[in-house]
Amino acid sequence: MLLILNIYVAYQLYQLPSRRIHTLTTAMLGFLGLEILAGIILAYFAVPAAVQPVHLTVATLLFGGQFLLLVAYHRRAKSVVKPAYPHVVA
Repeated sequence: MLLILNIYVAYQLYQLPSRRIHTLTTAMLGFLGLEILAGIILAYFAVPAAVQPVHLTVATLLFGGQFLLLVAYHRRAKSVVKPAYPHVVA
């Protein structure tokens, strides 16, 4: 479920013409892939002690990357000039 949601969000963000957002989105997907790989290793190899800190660190990086992506998206949305429509005075 989480993978599908992140892929959908990444697809929507790749539609925007911002290089920074593209870079952050690629990093987010990379962290997500590492997180899934670490989770699979934890599940199938009886929780190796060396993988547990990696799993938690990558999860923290994923959360931080998603937050930076949110901030970059809001800054991009603020900087886009909205067309001004003339007000009709009756």
